[in-house]
Amino acid sequence: MTPNLSTRSVRKHLGRLRKEVTINEDIPYYEIDKSHRRLHYIRYADDFVLGFTGPRSEANAILVKIAHFVDINLKMKLNIEKTKVVHHKKHINFLGFKLYGDYSQKSG
Repeated sequence: MTPNLSTRSVRKHLGRLRKEVTINEDIPYYEIDKSHRRLHYIRYADDFVLGFTGPRSEANAILVKIAHFVDINLKMKLNIEKTKVVHHKKHINFLGFKLYGDYSQKSG
C-alpha cells in the first residue's frame, strides 16, 4: 500500500534528497557555497528572462545595470510593469506561458 503523501510533502523531500546528493557529489550548491553564482539568459525578439542564482541584492544590481545599458546604449526603456526581480517559487509570465523555477512541472 502506498502512503498518502501530498504533492507539497513529496517536493519537500525530493528537494532535501537533491541537496544531499549535491553535497555528496561535491557539486557547488548555493546554500553551502555562498560565492556560487549562475546566470541563465532566454531571449525571444525584444522579450528576455534572466534566471539568477545568488543573493537578491545582486539580482537587483544586475537589473539596475541592464536598465542603465538599455537606456544609454539602446535609447530604450524597460517596461516597468514587466521588469522585476521575482523569487524562483513564484511564477513569471513569458511569451504567454507561466514559468516556475521550482521544477514542479506546473504549466498554465
